Amino acid sequence: MSNDDINARRREQVKLNMLTVAAVAGWYIDTYLDKRPCRDSALSGAAYVNELLIGHLERFRQVCRMERPIFMKLCNVIRSKNLLCDTRDITLEEQLIMFLFTIGHNAVNRQVQERFQHSGETISRHFNGVLQAILSLSTQYIRDPSINVPIEIANDTRFYPFFKDCIGAIDGTHIPVFVESHKQAPYRNRHGLLSQNVMAACTFDLKFIHIQAGWEGSASDAIVLRAAEKDGFKVPRGKYYLVDAGYGNTPNYIAPYRGVRYHLREFARGSIGPQDAKELFNLRHSSLRNAIERVFGVIKNRFPILKNTSSHSFDTVTDVIIACCTLHNFIHSHSNGEDWIYEEYDLQYENQFSQ
Repeated sequence: MSNDDINARRREQVKLNMLTVAAVAGWYIDTYLDKRPCRDSALSGAAYVNELLIGHLERFRQVCRMERPIFMKLCNVIRSKNLLCDTRDITLEEQLIMFLFTIGHNAVNRQVQERFQHSGETISRHFNGVLQAILSLSTQYIRDPSINVPIEIANDTRFYPFFKDCIGAIDGTHIPVFVESHKQAPYRNRHGLLSQNVMAACTFDLKFIHIQAGWEGSASDAIVLRAAEKDGFKVPRGKYYLVDAGYGNTPNYIAPYRGVRYHLREFARGSIGPQDAKELFNLRHSSLRNAIERVFGVIKNRFPILKNTSSHSFDTVTDVIIACCTLHNFIHSHSNGEDWIYEEYDLQYENQFSQ
């Protein structure tokens, strides 16, 4: 190859490099610096938030996935603990509503930009700020259960005194994740999908008491439970949790009889009732342990981001899971037992049985 050919190739490579740098610079300016394209709507983010705060309660509920009085209590808690504050351009209320809009509608950054008329950098920064604030509340709202007999057991002759030492239920759920191609193998679950296997424990009044997030989708439920124990999850002496057949049957974790009808669908209307003591035990075990399945269903209905988290990094997904569980407990603690999201989920659940 002649020197002229070599020099020509070098010039082409330099030109290609310059074009690449220009393209990257243009993307960066468009995404993070140039806020004008995102701010040409007559309805600014502040105006939209003001409409929500003084407008119809149902509209607020559907946008923010919680009742407005509970939202205001959440703002007060965050302010009182100095976890967030108003900035020059964005109030705490707007920051929080942007976050709730994202997780409550599985909105990507571009959609939030359009709705609230802020740049992508602003949206991302405040999303992460609110996420860290909610995580700071997790230890306050995700707490160990009482060792007293749960009211849901004490007041029901189907369960008392047979389950009087039971304090909650445990199960795992899979949350979709995005993982780089060369790291994907451990995250493929038994359905071949990329996911995290998340273990959760809940009480029978439908509050989370422990979340173990961040495990690969291929990890078994039993492995994640052992990791939770190493991280400090403990079962009080003389008490136990209900688990499904995927866990070992031990004094701390009571599983159903194997090879015997178990799931509520198998005992649904029109089916033959329990035929022996083992089937009766499994029916009542399933009826109680249904609390954890119900909680999973409700939180995914409230925060659809948990159904498709592909636009976020793996670590962010782990934090979002814990934040959603914290918000669930906060809402449940202030709803006085009245939460429309449970009604929606229960209606869907009943319809499954009727099909």
